Amino acid sequence: MIFIVGGACNNGFSSCFLAIPFLILYFIKIHRCPSLPKMLINLFLTLICTLVFWNKPTNLLFYPHLNKEFEINKGWTYLKSADSSVYQLIAPSNVEILRKNFEKSKLALLTKNTHMTMLRIEVTHPDFSTVLNPVFIDKEGQEYRIFGDDLRNAILIGSIKPPHLNKPFSLQSSWTVALGNLMYWPISPWLLLERF
Repeated sequence: MIFIVGGACNNGFSSCFLAIPFLILYFIKIHRCPSLPKMLINLFLTLICTLVFWNKPTNLLFYPHLNKEFEINKGWTYLKSADSSVYQLIAPSNVEILRKNFEKSKLALLTKNTHMTMLRIEVTHPDFSTVLNPVFIDKEGQEYRIFGDDLRNAILIGSIKPPHLNKPFSLQSSWTVALGNLMYWPISPWLLLERF
């Protein structure tokens, strides 16, 4: 059952598909149980997987920092795009590079410290890797996306201040990361051979 829940927690490109063999094995094993325990176990597993898998981008079980307020220092720039209502936040260190590539009308500067609330997490999979990009919303309702690595670096240097964090920053809760990592099972022999 733990591998089935791990499949529901997997944020990787394979999502819950690598848990299908364990789901088949589960149904073969549960078939032999009496009807009442079988029903209770199925209900429990369905409830857990639904709670975890349902609407991952805004799920507080996955991302405990959602709906928390962050202070973004002035100097950050955002890129306006005609094909999206979400602006891209750009770190002050990357602004000069972008000024060369974009016209000034598409770039706007935050002129004062701004408080924004983390709204959701967008998960993408470039080159089979997993990238978590938080989306913030300001008090006027405008949405801003920032790359996860830029957010972590900004928190480390202090240009974005999360008032609720006292420890190293991670977007995803540690227990969902651990359960999701169970979906590495197809390559576990190679990982073990590499270690020894």
